Amino acid sequence: MEKVSSLAEKGDWFIISGGLPPGIHDNYYAQLIQGVQANGAKAVLNPSGRAIVEGLKSKPYLIKPNRDKLFELTAIIVDPNENYRSAILSAYKMGASTICLSLGSEGAIFSVGNNLIKGIPPDIEERNPVAAGDALLARIVAGISQGTD
Repeated sequence: MEKVSSLAEKGDWFIISGGLPPGIHDNYYAQLIQGVQANGAKAVLNPSGRAIVEGLKSKPYLIKPNRDKLFELTAIIVDPNENYRSAILSAYKMGASTICLSLGSEGAIFSVGNNLIKGIPPDIEERNPVAAGDALLARIVAGISQGTD
């Protein structure tokens, strides 16, 4: 944790992703986010389970849950046509400031405050969805870090 925090500088982005290994406390990501952001870097949180609840307490710059992770966080079933707004607003109350809700083949919803943008992907022949959410997150971070609004 000290090593990562010492490497963080203004303008850097740290994507904190995945589940915590056995024996690591649920607040580990929250502490990591605090250390990174204390040095001016931006933290992006994309974990699962209790780590996302605890991590939000440190107010990461961006979270990228999928439907299931947002349900774990808010206990609101995410229907892309109805309840996503309620679930996103609930996540804001827990500490999120920017959210990208990944909806798989149905697209994604990007939210900053009350502004919601729904991206609908083109129809494609899906061959393998592995790491699609990670690729989405990488492109979002690249866009924001390059000044894309």
